[in-house]
Amino acid sequence: MSNRHEVLGMQERPVEAIMPEGAQQIAELVFGGLMGLGIVLGIYHLLAKKDNRLLICMGVGFIACSLESHTVEMLKFIYPPVDQNVLYTAFGNPIPWFMGFCYAAWFGGANYLYLIGKKDIEWTFVGFAKALGLLLILETILEVICINAGIWAYFDDQPFVIFNYPVHVAVIVGCMSMTFGAFSKLWFANVKGASQWLLLIVGPAILIGLFEMFVYPFAIAIESSGGLNAARIGSAITMTFTIAFTFFAVKTMSRLENLLSTQRSLA
Repeated sequence: MSNRHEVLGMQERPVEAIMPEGAQQIAELVFGGLMGLGIVLGIYHLLAKKDNRLLICMGVGFIACSLESHTVEMLKFIYPPVDQNVLYTAFGNPIPWFMGFCYAAWFGGANYLYLIGKKDIEWTFVGFAKALGLLLILETILEVICINAGIWAYFDDQPFVIFNYPVHVAVIVGCMSMTFGAFSKLWFANVKGASQWLLLIVGPAILIGLFEMFVYPFAIAIESSGGLNAARIGSAITMTFTIAFTFFAVKTMSRLENLLSTQRSLA
């Protein structure tokens, strides 16, 4: 992948693509540093405040990196395999170490910030749109930087591309984050003691399930041999369904958490 833009429109996965050494090392330092900071803060919160949530969230994020074995196939996505520092290989596709760190920082750190944020949120569609919009902007900035650094890329007939980045990916990631955030808030409020650590199993399963459900229309369309028009239809369905599902899921779980919180305060 001497030119990071060459793979767009390429039908076959470019197995000869080379991972840039410098960009890979920077990604490992940046994402690894964020993960390390989260772990240090998590240990402090656990020892000083008996609060294990940050450590659990970071662990969920890192384990959920197993999801990448699905994304590379269903989103037509590639990490340059040559000279890659490999975390694991699944379905014949190597996944780099920096993505484990990135998942821990994104799904772990961001989720923890949501947990300690405003209490008793009553989601309106406007509020939901603002929160999702912020996540879309952050995800897009991350993706564009990394695509231009050459450490990952999208190929095949990608629809709705901005700066070589298909926008449905930001929608999927943002909606996964919001849905899991609402679930984890319910989890920590109602699951006590050592059982809270079971989120290390439940959390990655939920994130993988959400991704599969959200991406399915696009994945079917891009595999249909229908070209760019079919991919656009699949992408539009994916984004519409994903946003609608997430809004009602987040609103319902938040209402349930508020109800349970009120009942606990009255008990």
